[in-house]
Amino acid sequence: MGRHVANRHTIFSRISLSFCFLMLVLAPIRAATTTIQGAQGLVVSVEASGAYDIFVPDPGWHFGGAIGHALSNVTVATGLDGVGPYSEIAFDFTATVGRHAAIRTYANQTSVVFTLSYPNATASFPFPSLSQYPAGLRHVAFSGTFAPPTFSALEEESPWAFFDSNAHTFIISPAANFMVASLSQTSSGVIQSGLAWQIASVPQGFSHRTLLVIDSGINRAFGTWGNTLTALQGKTRP
Repeated sequence: MGRHVANRHTIFSRISLSFCFLMLVLAPIRAATTTIQGAQGLVVSVEASGAYDIFVPDPGWHFGGAIGHALSNVTVATGLDGVGPYSEIAFDFTATVGRHAAIRTYANQTSVVFTLSYPNATASFPFPSLSQYPAGLRHVAFSGTFAPPTFSALEEESPWAFFDSNAHTFIISPAANFMVASLSQTSSGVIQSGLAWQIASVPQGFSHRTLLVIDSGINRAFGTWGNTLTALQGKTRP
């Protein structure tokens, strides 16, 4: 009888040790990804490796990219700005020098604001850099005198709007520093937001923002985009 009890205790001890070991192994995996949620189930995920993802359940679109460097000081905060209540993931990373970035989403609309700050004077850095976004969409941009629309070119000084046959739309554009901001697309199709290539360096304390709006209906998306830009500047559209 005593031997059976001892064996039983040994088995329970081994199970407990195995369970504790499993929890220790899985804990860093869970902690490596930080998530926040916005309107209509929009989810922003940021991994410690520097990868980030935005998922919009309707219409099931993913937007993703990577910093290309490991992150540190990852934090989550909530607050209120001119657009509305928001949740934000902020983090630091080093690309030649230390930089600070944040991804903000809102409770009242499916919009995302990317912010990149420069604690030190250095070369500009693209953020976001979207290697994943909905494929096979039509697009429109604006360029030239009086900015007529173009459905073929993606001009660097213009907001870019992409839409499908059901008018599901996303718009990406600068949200600050409009006279020197730029959108670009690499040869592999990566969408990058940052500053014009002619700007070799930026001063200490400089920051830049990019806006991503996802909405149903092309006109509605442009309306949301315009209202969000003016709200971020502390202005109200007439």
